[in-house]
Amino acid sequence: MNNDIVPELLEEIKKAFLSKSRESRILKDKLLALKNKKANYKDANEFAEELGKILAEIFKDKIKTEDLPDGKMFYNIAQRIIDPNMHLTFDMVGDYSRDVQALLNQEAGISIAALKADINQDRIDKIVEKVSSYDSYDDAKWLLDEPMINFAQSIVDSTIQKNADFHYKLGFKPKIVRTEVGGCCKWCKDKAGVYDYESVKDTGNDVFRRHRYCRCTVDYVPDKSRRQDVWSKQWNDLEKRDKIEERKAISNGHKFTIASKQLGKKSSKHMRDFGLDVSSESDRKKFAKIINDIVENKDKIIRNISWRGQTDTLTAYIKGEDVVLVNKDNEFVTILKGGINNARIKNAGKQ
Repeated sequence: MNNDIVPELLEEIKKAFLSKSRESRILKDKLLALKNKKANYKDANEFAEELGKILAEIFKDKIKTEDLPDGKMFYNIAQRIIDPNMHLTFDMVGDYSRDVQALLNQEAGISIAALKADINQDRIDKIVEKVSSYDSYDDAKWLLDEPMINFAQSIVDSTIQKNADFHYKLGFKPKIVRTEVGGCCKWCKDKAGVYDYESVKDTGNDVFRRHRYCRCTVDYVPDKSRRQDVWSKQWNDLEKRDKIEERKAISNGHKFTIASKQLGKKSSKHMRDFGLDVSSESDRKKFAKIINDIVENKDKIIRNISWRGQTDTLTAYIKGEDVVLVNKDNEFVTILKGGINNARIKNAGKQ
């Protein structure tokens, strides 16, 4: 066969895949659950499984051995057909899973952006290479069946792992739940359970792995009621204690406090301004000390500063060129490197 069959075949597969996806009752239900803010990782896993099945069915329906040159899927065909469709599946499952994580963060009162998983390009490349290694597509087509479902499910697992890892580095104590489904094998039964993320955080840990035809689920529900104090590595109950450090300040009679949630919100944005890495425990400790040092060893105080998002005016503690802003209860609001040059602080200082 002299003609390049890929462009037409690729277009047929894409059209059929998107059409069948739009028609799927399961996918419609899962998207509705997400829209109504009721979706969780169980929905994400079912969304992924359904999308993987659809991709496998379309490959089976559209790719015929007799249409391939010498009945073989050569590498240049496999790469151009398989790679883009697995990428499309990744984007659809990855976006859904990230949006589920965003909902769970919101429900837990965690003001942290949800992360999308990284695509496992190595896994895609290996499937392409293996399919093209067979002399006959009849012997290779199993690779475009169950492995497509497994690949789609692994995107959900990777989303969980990436977000749990991010939360762990920010000081939370993530828990991973692996649940056996149906009459699973002994290997899966042994892996089922609830795990502290710290104990399974190594890349490739078996808790996040799945074999062919595995339908077990991995879940992560964020919980801010139990959190790690990243400065001292001791666990604190945020319902009983929502402060990570307290320092006395001469102000309105209140102790200066830094709420964990507020510090977490400001860390990722402002730690970089001070040359610090938000993922580093020692740098997070330095950041807290910088804030307290400005308050305790201030050069001057400026009061009655109007600030975006704040109902009441704020007070500025200034040391050198850096500024810490607090509210009327002397609670930390934000820190500004070179903040003395901020127009609102300058104007307030002239009054």
